[in-house]
Amino acid sequence: MQCEPMSLRAAIMLAAIIVPLVAWRMFRRQRAAVTLSTTPLLAAGPKGLRGRLYRTPDVLRLLALIALLVALARPREGEESVHVSSEGVAIMMLVDRSTSMDSPMQIVDKDTLSRLDMVKRVFKAFVLGGDGLPGRPNDLVGLSTFAMFGEQNCPLTLDRDGLALFIDGITLATPVEDRTAIGDGLRHAALSLIAATARTPAKSKFIILLSDGEQNAGELTPEEGARMAASHGIKVHCIFVSSPMGARQYVDFFGRVMQIPTEVSTGDELKEVASITGGTFSEATDGKSLLEITRRIDQEEKTEIRQKVVRYRERFGLPLVIGIALLGIELLFRATMFLRIP
Repeated sequence: MQCEPMSLRAAIMLAAIIVPLVAWRMFRRQRAAVTLSTTPLLAAGPKGLRGRLYRTPDVLRLLALIALLVALARPREGEESVHVSSEGVAIMMLVDRSTSMDSPMQIVDKDTLSRLDMVKRVFKAFVLGGDGLPGRPNDLVGLSTFAMFGEQNCPLTLDRDGLALFIDGITLATPVEDRTAIGDGLRHAALSLIAATARTPAKSKFIILLSDGEQNAGELTPEEGARMAASHGIKVHCIFVSSPMGARQYVDFFGRVMQIPTEVSTGDELKEVASITGGTFSEATDGKSLLEITRRIDQEEKTEIRQKVVRYRERFGLPLVIGIALLGIELLFRATMFLRIP
């Protein structure tokens, strides 16, 4: 059994003020309202029950105040439990949004989504939970994308719902910026992690890089971007999206579904990035394998700690009821048996 610290201090302060005042009022000598020459004779006379118990209302008030002060101290009983949670991980999701990400990706049987839509679905599950993923409620997570250049869509945040809106807002690159600058995207994501964790240190930092192509634009090569990330202790987990369909769908002016063959990529650049930074390289050919890869990364990058959680059961109810009851009895006595007329 223990008391809440602030409530206990308040109760002690009030007790130090109120209890001495009530005790002083009970035992102080009162001046007689009428002075008689025969007071010794009156004092020696017989006393009735009311005379013997005339201090009862004062005693009831003192006991009521003590009970209310105990209630104010908020006594409570702790029930201890232990659980496991993640701690201090900073994550930046880096997504390729070049137009090749519009190619279809199989989900279940013959159902398909575009690669980008599938990535958005899986990354939302990674952040919020779902599809067998627990979510990342205790971690800082941000979002960057790249095409011809890298950009930050959402800084590192604990706001899961807000981040999900930014994931939904990822769009394909316009024809003007339809290039793949993996190195520049890595630099931008790494700088975001470095800046954010300088203010809020994290136990570990990593980037999930997802792309379906090879670099064909940008100032930095993927290897240079990887070395920059590695120099700041940032791992890069690379997911290479390679659809066996090998074509991008679009609907022409007449409503016909057309297939445009996509450029075949080997993913060697992403393998090198993962090797330099100490991350992992995985290849996703459909929605199921992409989800499984994300689950594996989620499990590998959880820092587990044992954390003590104490749940309290409040016990102030009984002294509160007793205090109120004693005050009620005192008022009843003062209005009846111990009524005083000035």
